[in-house]
Order: sequence, then structure tokens, then C-alpha cells
Amino acid sequence: MQLHRRLFVAGLLCCVLADSSAARAAGGARNLGILMQLPENSLEGKRRVGAFTAALGRLGWVEGRNVKIEYRWTAGDRDLVDRYAVELVATKPEVLLAGNGEAARALQRATRAIPIVFAETIDPVVDGLVAGLARPGGNITGFMMYEASLAGKWLELLRALKPDLKVVSVMYDPTVPASKALLPTVSQAALGAGLEILISAIGNEADIEDFFESAAVVPGTGAIQLPGSIMGKHRELIVKLAAARGLPMIYGLRDNTVRGGLASYGVDSLQLYEQAASYVDRILKGEKPADLPVQAATRYELVINVTAAKAMGIELSPALLASADELID
Repeated sequence: MQLHRRLFVAGLLCCVLADSSAARAAGGARNLGILMQLPENSLEGKRRVGAFTAALGRLGWVEGRNVKIEYRWTAGDRDLVDRYAVELVATKPEVLLAGNGEAARALQRATRAIPIVFAETIDPVVDGLVAGLARPGGNITGFMMYEASLAGKWLELLRALKPDLKVVSVMYDPTVPASKALLPTVSQAALGAGLEILISAIGNEADIEDFFESAAVVPGTGAIQLPGSIMGKHRELIVKLAAARGLPMIYGLRDNTVRGGLASYGVDSLQLYEQAASYVDRILKGEKPADLPVQAATRYELVINVTAAKAMGIELSPALLASADELID
């Protein structure tokens, strides 16, 4: 009789534990929110989010099992970013992931309490996201895309593609402080190489059209697109006009080159999203964003669109082809 009672109690305990485990699996998932700057159906957006969720999975957080994710995609529409940020905060996530600086600033405006991790920003200090790189100091931290030395790399690549380069025409987004902050470095690099530099602030489609209209009529001109939200929104138009005008243009992101742009040199975005997952994991386990230092990218990639080069009559040297991480043909 006593043995039967022990077996009954043991069985009852197992049932309770099983029910508790099932309850945790069904309703105890950790909540995350993601605000992305790209279109929901874009290949690059899927690649970035895929890299993030895959890295989360390797750390033990599997979407649909023990983590639930709410997504919002702005497709570069500034009218949506603040609204979507507020919507995500209302879902009461434990951590928020911001795809870029604009998304991070919108989330920061929406909450100073929920931890935020940004995956791609230009300069979070200049953008006012963090107090410092080593000690962010608030509810936000993450990973940055660019460093000043990249300006020299963009210029070096442009000269390799256009040996007769005399004028560098640069477009930037004046609403993004970090985009503007890159101008002095680009200017110094160009002037140091004996080149003339023309700088244009871009605020809308008309500004983009004016930029290419002006740049294309000056002999020996090449162009550099500095990163910025307005460029992300109109990347298709920028790539199209550069091709139509036969203007060699360097980009900081692979996205533009994949869409038909000539060449890009910049951070491997997938690595940044993988690293962002590690910070989300640490925050879910109890660490605070204020104590997690902002980190710079460590992996960069040179991407050349061979088809675009041929269309512009640009002969790619064997050395340049050999140095590329990816050739698009």
C-alpha cells in the first residue's frame, strides 16, 4: 500500500512538471521586436533577419519555441518609422532590435526603458544614441558599420575603376548627423590626392536627379554615395541614374551593387546581425545595455558588378578582380 502511494505521488509530480514545461513552451516564450529599414519582401532584408535568427538559434533561442518576434518593415519610409516603433513598444518586448540608425533613434524616442540593440549604425555617438562607445550609458547599444578610414578606401576604389579621375562628386543625407560627419574625411582624402570635390546634400528625388545631371556633365567625374536613410529609400533610382549617366559610383553597402550599382566596399552586414544576436542573448540572460560596449565591424567586403562595369566601358584590372570578395555578373 505504501509503495502504491509513493508511485502515485511520483506519477502526480511528473504530470505537474510536464504540465509546467508545456505551459512554459506554450506561453512562456520571450518577446522580441525588430524594426527594419528595408522592404519586407527584399532579399537583403531576409538575409539580415535570417542571419540574426540563425545566430539566436545557435544560442538556444528558437523562434516559435522559446522566443516570439514581432516584425515591422519601413522600406525606408520616414513617415512609418516612428509609428512602427510605438507599435513595437506596445507589444511589450523584452529586447528590441533596430536595423539601422534611423530605426534605433525612433525606438529610443519610443522607450527609454526597454533594451535596444542596433545592428547597423554609422556613428552612434554622433547620432546621439549612446554617451560613449565603451560605456553606452542608457538602454541602447550595438554595432557600428563605418570608421573614418573607409573614406580613403572608397576613393582608392574609385580611382582604380576610373584612372582619369579628376573630380569626386559626393552625396550625403543632411538629416543623418553621422552621414554628415563623414564629409571631412572624404574631403581630406580627395584633396590630398589632388582631386576636386563637389558635395551635395540630398533630401528628395529631385535632389538625386539634380546630382546626376550636374555630375555627368563634368569630365573626369566619379561619385561616392555616403550612407543615409534617404539614399536607402531611393537606392533603385540612384543605381538607375548612375547607370544611365555612365557615372562610376562607389557605395558603402552591398545592396546597391547587387541591384546594378558598379562597386561597393563596406561592412559585411550579415556579421553585424549575427553579433547583434549575441547581445540580445546576453540581455535576455540579465545583462544591461549600458554595460555592453558598442563594437565596430571587423569584416569588410569588396563587391564589384562586372556587368555594370562592362556597360560603362570600364576595364577591370586582374588585380582588382582578384581582390574582390564577390563578383556579380
